[in-house]
Amino acid sequence: VRTPGLPPATVRTPEDAARAEFEARRAKKKQEAQERLEEVRKELDQERKEAAAAHEAFQRRIAGKTLTLELKNGEAVRNAAVHRFTLHEADLEAAGQPVRITWDNVKPESLPAAVALLFDMKNPADLFEKGRFYVARRLWKEAGEAFAAAARLGQGFESRVADFSDTLDRLVSGQAGFRGGARRFGRDT
Repeated sequence: VRTPGLPPATVRTPEDAARAEFEARRAKKKQEAQERLEEVRKELDQERKEAAAAHEAFQRRIAGKTLTLELKNGEAVRNAAVHRFTLHEADLEAAGQPVRITWDNVKPESLPAAVALLFDMKNPADLFEKGRFYVARRLWKEAGEAFAAAARLGQGFESRVADFSDTLDRLVSGQAGFRGGARRFGRDT
């Protein structure tokens, strides 16, 4: 019997209750995921801004400066402007031509001039990267000096340097041997 003006009574089965509970949990999880996604987007935007600022600072610092590199094969790259570099390679422009070099092919005598241009000696993070650069070239003494300078400037690098300073000191003094490589090899390097 139906009362006029009232909607028909809905009968809820156990399946309907379980479905409603499932939909509520799903909506809650979707909301949490959406909030986390927004948080990650904000973090990525901040990292992009910091990376862009660091790149601009690097470009300002090296603007108009060039370097000359002597390569192990006897060739020389003269008056080259740096466009991009990593710990293993660099993209340069010399005499209007793009040049890509790997740091392993550069004579060790040419590296200090390049390092002085590429790394900011007042920034502890750059000094730490300078140390890593020298470790990749197996120049232990220079690496130790760079790591020590980074530790002196602080910003959390003291503890990082302290973790491996004993090993590095033994490498510098010749009391330890280096086995292995500074690079990973494989399909994806």
